[in-house]
Amino acid sequence: FRSELAAQRVRAAIELRVLVARMHADADRVESRALGDVHEEMLSLLVDSDADLLSDTLREQLLRWIVDYNLPGAAVPHVWRVRAANEMAEAKTRKEKAGAAEATNKAIIEILRAAANFEDDELAREYIVSFDVTDQLSDKAIDGLVAARHSFATGAADPFVSEPDPQDIQAAFAGRLKKKH
Repeated sequence: FRSELAAQRVRAAIELRVLVARMHADADRVESRALGDVHEEMLSLLVDSDADLLSDTLREQLLRWIVDYNLPGAAVPHVWRVRAANEMAEAKTRKEKAGAAEATNKAIIEILRAAANFEDDELAREYIVSFDVTDQLSDKAIDGLVAARHSFATGAADPFVSEPDPQDIQAAFAGRLKKKH
């Protein structure tokens, strides 16, 4: 299995090098920005494929030997090339997930505000679970939402935000206020 995987990677690397060489030969005849962009992308793919091959080789051969010699039986660490594009994509994904979680929380709060108008717990529960945002919640969590729904009623204080103590506010800004006088 490993030899077949290695053979596939070698074939892919050779095909990529042949394609890049052909593109460089064509570039001598045609000058264009688009061709330059394609060259840059192909070079990036070539570097990435070489880095992937090198990472696997280092891990399976050199690092395994070093670990087995120094710490027999220990796990062999992974080695890889950090790609800026991947790092940026992961950061964007994390940001989008955080935004989606915030939107889900806001939706649940609005559902609970509306459910606070129901006096009957069973009716409130039926209303709450009718929305897709509660599909991943356990029965215990939904029971908790049903029980807490009145604290989310319109005009009720937000249960996730505590009102600050006026003395704490004065103490926090006392130094700043004194400096301005």
